[in-house]
Amino acid sequence: MAERTSVVDLSGNHEESILQWAKHLGTNKIRRKLFDAVYGRGEKPRSKKQLMLAAGIKETDAQQAQNELDHLSNTT
Repeated sequence: MAERTSVVDLSGNHEESILQWAKHLGTNKIRRKLFDAVYGRGEKPRSKKQLMLAAGIKETDAQQAQNELDHLSNTT
């Protein structure tokens, strides 16, 4: 079986890489808040509850937050 090759070339196509990452991030508000909590400045939360607290997401949106974390962790 052939090995997978990365679509994003980190060594030279900086603008193209950013476009690919932006498409993966999308426009979902909860996903963007979680992304900012993980990669933004400040404290680095480690659990889902810590992420939700840092991102300001309500407990009632816990399942949607889990879905968005799954989406962000999926690189394919």
